[in-house]
Amino acid sequence: MKAHQRLIRDAKALTPEPNEHLKRESASSFANARVTEISREEAESVILEYEWLQSMGSSRFYYGLFFGPYLAGAACFGATAGSNSHASLCGEQYSHTVVTLTRGACVHWADPPRISSDGRIHGGAAASYLISHACKAMAKRGFHAFIGFADPAAGEEGIVYRASNWLYCGLSSPTEEFRWTKEPVERNEGRDWKDGEWHNCRRIHAYTRNRVNRRVLRSLVHHGFTDDQGKAIRGSRKHPYLQHQTRSQQRAQMMVEGFEFRMGHPKGRYVRFEGDKRIVKELRAALKWKVELSLPKTLSAHTNPPIGKLCFAASN
Repeated sequence: MKAHQRLIRDAKALTPEPNEHLKRESASSFANARVTEISREEAESVILEYEWLQSMGSSRFYYGLFFGPYLAGAACFGATAGSNSHASLCGEQYSHTVVTLTRGACVHWADPPRISSDGRIHGGAAASYLISHACKAMAKRGFHAFIGFADPAAGEEGIVYRASNWLYCGLSSPTEEFRWTKEPVERNEGRDWKDGEWHNCRRIHAYTRNRVNRRVLRSLVHHGFTDDQGKAIRGSRKHPYLQHQTRSQQRAQMMVEGFEFRMGHPKGRYVRFEGDKRIVKELRAALKWKVELSLPKTLSAHTNPPIGKLCFAASN
């Protein structure tokens, strides 16, 4: 079973891009490759076209794979869904060093047949090259522990992670999902929930918080206030918000509107450490997730029929 991202690349390949012959020629050797930080807009030009989610999610940092002057892929890093996931990896004391590979994709011409140093002809490797070098760059920012997910519902088997020497840490805990059951609605006040797809329930939590007039809230916090018109001010001093309703209230309201809920499926969890020998050894010793020494050939036995959308396309 091909991953959805592979299917997208195959479809894109049917319509050649301008100067594609020059792009393929440049991509034929990693001697022409470089990975560097890029803007969100540059990352979007790849992610929104090739990534199944077609969104940037919680991404904060963006790195691009270039062959010569041509952008061939993007890797994005940000926060993992869930408030305690980073702390659960190696403990609270290391949570500031943890980041999640939230999005990633390579274009269809990024993997032409290449000749290795020993004369063998092979394909692939662009994604693993991008991820490895992007993690090294993120380590210079102070991030040394990386989390990635492979979604079996999208045909992902974690091949790219394994090629990049990540540790397989079993399956994640399944989380609740929701979807719209009526006619799909476009441009629904900036939300894509009413598209008929399954979405993770963690997404609805953001809509229980009111972040409007954050500058006013910061000022109130600065002057010692703990509420605004009777509603408690929560969050940090830099990112305060008002809790206008609970998650259960939001869920009940959505069910009345026409959403349905169900328990989702687990994803394969992968971990990578990057940095000098001391920090890698320290983090590896502090790792709380159990490392599975026998990597599964496929995760398909642990999932329902294809549903929702994937977090990161990890297989070719």
